[in-house]
Amino acid sequence: MNVVLFYSGLGKRGGIIPEMLILSSVLDEEAIPHTVTSRLEDVIHSKHDRETIVHVFGCLPSARNLGAMVLAWRRAQPLVWTPTFHPRRQFIWKGSGPYRVMALFDRVAPRIARITHAVIAGTEEEAAFFRKMGAPRTVVIPPVVTTTYPRLLGANRASARARLGVGDEPVVLLIAAHSPRRKGLDFASRVLTELRSWLPNVTFLVIGGGDPGLLGGQPGARILGWVPDELVLDAYRSADLLFVPSLYEQFSRATLEAWACELPVVLTEGVALAPTGKQFDTAKVVSLGDVTTTAATLAEALRDPLWRQQAGQRGRALAGERFVQNRLLDTVELYRSLA
Repeated sequence: MNVVLFYSGLGKRGGIIPEMLILSSVLDEEAIPHTVTSRLEDVIHSKHDRETIVHVFGCLPSARNLGAMVLAWRRAQPLVWTPTFHPRRQFIWKGSGPYRVMALFDRVAPRIARITHAVIAGTEEEAAFFRKMGAPRTVVIPPVVTTTYPRLLGANRASARARLGVGDEPVVLLIAAHSPRRKGLDFASRVLTELRSWLPNVTFLVIGGGDPGLLGGQPGARILGWVPDELVLDAYRSADLLFVPSLYEQFSRATLEAWACELPVVLTEGVALAPTGKQFDTAKVVSLGDVTTTAATLAEALRDPLWRQQAGQRGRALAGERFVQNRLLDTVELYRSLA
């Protein structure tokens, strides 16, 4: 058996990339030959033909992703798709021009599930959607983390914050890899203004490559952009809260990584992990656009260290039980069943 892990956006950071790299490490451990690529040539020249599994990631307007799927289908190779497509996404494209194009794309593209042998969904909601789209087989295998970490305390916490350029003030972390519109950064800007009327020294610490929008230059916002992984881990382990103000998230890796670091979360109802966060009391859920209530929720959480401690501990336990690397052995077993 040979596996080609294909994603046209492989050169970018964030998004689905960590999932592919963790899966690649699992395949290494299982001694399964594989290639991680964004080149159609690697699909065209994949060895063993029908013994080669082609696993495509993402559901975006990409000729290369579509080309890889059609090539595998025409050659009768086992085809696996991880679309990372929240069903809510098709309803967010409001406006003209590119938004109308994306609205049309989201009505049509998921139907390509019919030519796959299996669709891997991150949640039951996503799996149910792709069953309706005609996928012959769907399995739920959520994103994972490689390990979990305890909170930083005392001098270690102070050192981590110093490396991030913040002090002992309340720190709310935001991870915004791409797409400021989808990530809700303008909403976050309005929330920060409201929140600072109650907690004047609060800081929004923003990490990622997305345009920070109105947060850029705003009092109380510290924009770091892309930073080394070690600093991202410092941020998760030393911040007081993670805030996910997104319009929608197919899963929310940032939420999972926060839980793995004992960091509680405030997130919008458009995030797929919102019901899980409520069920296990590791997150507070707010409505996108409700600035006053969201700011009040953040303030309440920042003023309640006991809830943050207990919610963080519950989050780490949840990540360690449900979202650990060995879950990807289910993907390996899926490959074997198709091969």
